[in-house]
Amino acid sequence: MPNVQLLKSRVCDEVNALEKEITEVSDWLYDHPELGSEEYESAKYLTAILERNGFKVETGTADIPTAFTASNGRDSPRIAFLAEYDALPGIGHGCGHNMIAASALGAGIAVSRLRPDLPGTVTVIGTPDEEGRGKYAGSKALLAKAGVYRGIDAVLMMHGLTRYAVGGSSLAVKDLIITFRGRTSHAAASPEKGVNALDAAILTFVGVNTLRQHVRRDSNAVIHGIMAEGGQASNVIPDLAVVKYGARSSDTKYVLELIEKIKSCARGAGMATGAKVSFDSRMPMYEAIRTTPRSKILSSGT
Repeated sequence: MPNVQLLKSRVCDEVNALEKEITEVSDWLYDHPELGSEEYESAKYLTAILERNGFKVETGTADIPTAFTASNGRDSPRIAFLAEYDALPGIGHGCGHNMIAASALGAGIAVSRLRPDLPGTVTVIGTPDEEGRGKYAGSKALLAKAGVYRGIDAVLMMHGLTRYAVGGSSLAVKDLIITFRGRTSHAAASPEKGVNALDAAILTFVGVNTLRQHVRRDSNAVIHGIMAEGGQASNVIPDLAVVKYGARSSDTKYVLELIEKIKSCARGAGMATGAKVSFDSRMPMYEAIRTTPRSKILSSGT
């Protein structure tokens, strides 16, 4: 039976020894931000470091060009650290994904240095496009669907917060892209000939804002949206408007109800203005996470 406290002390020593390298990873990513699904240089940079530290690297995991899987070891148990490294448009690493990637690499390398005294396999999995911007938005769900986590006993990741914490809950979330198409016309010379797509988008916001008072109070519901497109000139009736919404709740199934309610608001706005309405989604649904306390696990005997 390994001495757990001794192993913990040793891995902490390894992390401390890696402090300079971990900080350099975070700083490099911060200085070279790449948007979701476009993190080519970031993935190349991270995998090169893992290879230098004895990890066997597979790039393009699950046919996602900027995803990767890096493993050290062959036997069980198998643990994985998840690394995010996409940035935000116009902001860069405002959500600290540079630090998430640096933490995952640092933890993975530190744990790998305890082998062979600590049996098992440590894996670092690169998970692109957490922010939901590009073709591979929500890659963690795509990787799960592809079976990448199959055979792994525990999956861990770190995220920035205002305090230290272990575990925690998160809301389920689903995105919705609403496109309104109308008919353009000069706003002064012939406004009667136009169908204003922007008016339909504005009415949708009014409807959704009215909807907020009727959501379940126990659901921790959050609805947030932006006007992504709404015209190019004030004297031209816009024939295209695009609205992007996100719906969240601690009740995964209720998120789908919220999405349908938002769609109803958009359909009503389309009927009122004459604009045609279509719906799309960029990301797979993120289900709600509920943490089971360690004390409950131990008491259940599982």
